Amino acid sequence: MKYWGDKGTVKGHLGYPKSDVVYKKGRGEQLFQGARLVWAEGYGTTEFSPKGSIAGGVSDDNSPGGTTPPGDDSTDDKSPADSGEGSADDKDSKDDKSEDDSKKDDSKKDDKSKDDSKKDDKSKDDSKKDDKPSKAEKIAAQRASIIKDAKANLGVRYVWGGTSPKTGWDCSGYTQYVYGKNGIKLPRTTSQQRYAGKEISLKDAKAGDLIWIPGHIGIISETKGQMYDAGSSRTNTTKRSYSWMLNRGAKVIRVVG
Repeated sequence: MKYWGDKGTVKGHLGYPKSDVVYKKGRGEQLFQGARLVWAEGYGTTEFSPKGSIAGGVSDDNSPGGTTPPGDDSTDDKSPADSGEGSADDKDSKDDKSEDDSKKDDSKKDDKSKDDSKKDDKSKDDSKKDDKPSKAEKIAAQRASIIKDAKANLGVRYVWGGTSPKTGWDCSGYTQYVYGKNGIKLPRTTSQQRYAGKEISLKDAKAGDLIWIPGHIGIISETKGQMYDAGSSRTNTTKRSYSWMLNRGAKVIRVVG
């Protein structure tokens, strides 16, 4: 803009201050020889011409001819231009009584809003009670988590007597680790795990149940007829069919729920 260009900082267009800084209701302003600076909370600092309009024949090259910059018109006779926040030294700019009445109205609205908010909070609390998972949902979530952890450890090598995914494990070390991560403490050996839960029929088996034969145990998977197990140093930890176990009189043991 030609006006502000002519007023460049090299020429020191602000000059000396002609008034003290005046603060009022989140707004401050000070008059200099070459401009008026206005600071308003939330808006930052704005520079206006000292007399409220661009004078001296210069114009804003970015605006239609003959217009003054937005917000730079004088709003109270020949006083400095108003930024939209109200003059910092205009004592008659607001009616005190009107202000008090407005505060009372706002207070009533706030009280009503608080009452409505309390009702909403109560409604949310009731809704939270309804959102609590049922026992069946908790059991289903636990089964899903067991399967997730069983999958996450596929490929861990088989080590007889082992119990760790880092150094390897055997079949009962694997099941003990997976169930332990899900809050179910199983005993160490296959024969002990056989009696850690309730025996059920194969047709009632679900993902997350145990399948056992003397000397071996696995976790029934989400895929019909398959299990997760640490079988041997040849197979390591895999997902595979348990049909060979059925031929040896396999038992299904439920420890979840």
